[in-house]
Amino acid sequence: MAVGIQNFQTLFQTFYDRDSLPWLIPDNLPFLNLIPKKDGLSGDIIDHPFKYGAAQGYSADFATANSAAGSAPRAARATLRCSQAYDFVEFFDKDKALSEGDAAYEDLVTDVMTGKIMDFNKNLDLDLHGSGTGWRGTVAAIPGQINPFTGATLAQNQIAVATAFGLEAVFDQDQLLQAAVYAGFPLTGSIFPPADGRAPTTLSSQVMVTAVDGISRTLTLTDASAFTANSFIVQAGGAIGFNASNTYGAIIGADAWQPYGGVAANDQFCGLNRSIYPTRLAGYWMDGSRLSIEDAIKRMSAKMSQGGARSTNVGLINPLDFDALDSKLGMNVRYGTVQSATYGFDSIVINGAAGRIDMVPDPHQPQGYVRLIDPSTWLFNHKYGIPHIVDVENRTMEQGGNFDGRTARLRMYGQLRCMEPQKNGIVKLPQVNL
Repeated sequence: MAVGIQNFQTLFQTFYDRDSLPWLIPDNLPFLNLIPKKDGLSGDIIDHPFKYGAAQGYSADFATANSAAGSAPRAARATLRCSQAYDFVEFFDKDKALSEGDAAYEDLVTDVMTGKIMDFNKNLDLDLHGSGTGWRGTVAAIPGQINPFTGATLAQNQIAVATAFGLEAVFDQDQLLQAAVYAGFPLTGSIFPPADGRAPTTLSSQVMVTAVDGISRTLTLTDASAFTANSFIVQAGGAIGFNASNTYGAIIGADAWQPYGGVAANDQFCGLNRSIYPTRLAGYWMDGSRLSIEDAIKRMSAKMSQGGARSTNVGLINPLDFDALDSKLGMNVRYGTVQSATYGFDSIVINGAAGRIDMVPDPHQPQGYVRLIDPSTWLFNHKYGIPHIVDVENRTMEQGGNFDGRTARLRMYGQLRCMEPQKNGIVKLPQVNL
């Protein structure tokens, strides 16, 4: 007799209760592991207050702080709409040979579900690093063109991808993608899409990744016809991009809270102009590309400390930059560990102006940039777990199209917030030759 639905309920309630799910965040994703997470979100809207100290210690709404509005205490609000993401996993017992409670089949089910949750959280961590655009990379060349990374001609349905990450850290076989462009945004030479709230226009229906080659930096797709050189690659499904009121409901990632390159003039972030006081409202930015990696980090730490940001204690750094830093320090390198609730992360210790900074390798941190953070200033508000298994009428599994099939749905419902942007910063590093 096949494993029954009720047995699945018992199985899933045993292995995937709310207390166990935090342990299923992959141990190589420090940002998602280190930042605080808060359950119990109600509704789909978060009012996020923005304040900063004005003259004489008064607070002012930063949107009007440059006017003569005076010193009345005020707080501006940004409306953050919660993001919702789904994923599915199916199990089959077609031959009906397994009896109820069969241990081998239960192990198979839990292994598959655990892997699916880990993949879900990997994509979530990518979005937490992003700008709310769903960006995964930029098309460097299309089928029939020369791959700029190898000099070879790309085959049918094969594209070369420019990305700030390792290809294997971003793309998976069977992943669904779309091609996209941004109105008014120059594509040539652009690695990062805009972090100013513009939503992309997708150029294609969902296509599936059939092969990933990190050496040649190529993806093979089921159909690459809609992908053009310099178009962007976005994750298919769910909300992509947010506008001034964030009605699209995308994850507003760290790149939107603190843009690479700093805040632009007349910046619009959920309807608010942060360019009036960028360091306090969007964190610190510095171009350290003319310095060594170590000196760039230390100089940024000094700049932040001078401005009052003295609690920054973690640096997120791409593994290639981490390796270059390790080699640069040589015999003077000092290793450490930074601890989350579930994992310890190996680090290289840098003595910053305000104390120790643990440099932690992060596969989703763009190469050439370090994000210096105080993890306690970030908060991921969510509901029912990150992610959680959808429970409808106390049923976590549903009958599939096949009589013996079972389908489980994964869902994430939440939003990232930066409570004190002024205690975080980004520094651009010198180029590392591969």
